[in-house]
Amino acid sequence: EPIPTVHEALRRMALASVRIYPEVKRTERPEELRSVARMTRKLDLVERTVFISMEWDALATIREEEPEARIGYIVERPRRTEEAFELARDDALAMVDFDARILLALPRHAERARALGIPLAAWTVNTVSMAERLLELGVPRITTNEVETLVEWKAGL
Repeated sequence: EPIPTVHEALRRMALASVRIYPEVKRTERPEELRSVARMTRKLDLVERTVFISMEWDALATIREEEPEARIGYIVERPRRTEEAFELARDDALAMVDFDARILLALPRHAERARALGIPLAAWTVNTVSMAERLLELGVPRITTNEVETLVEWKAGL
């Protein structure tokens, strides 16, 4: 079965009522990122899509094309935390998406984000115990490989 293009995937997602979190990468052809941003507008997906990336300049390219785009600064190393907070703190359409291990080891980052009003997400959360700890820290969004287990857990809250 052929792998769908980003545009095909977005068209399919437009039929579902879910939030979409595409992870974007830096490219030598920024027009590709601009095209994806335009497609979210064309399919009326801007409010349901949060572009996330470790390569924050890719998010800037998306935002240049679509000023209302929601974006998430992925933090994969603790030393990137402050810069991510600076970028997200005055941006109502931004969030910070941490490697869950960082927040669990350094919960002060979650406390600081909450104090600054910055929404948080965490990845990759594959156990109920991790999800519970993160929820206690104020992290309501997670990425997981164990969807069925965590959906069942969430339904019981």
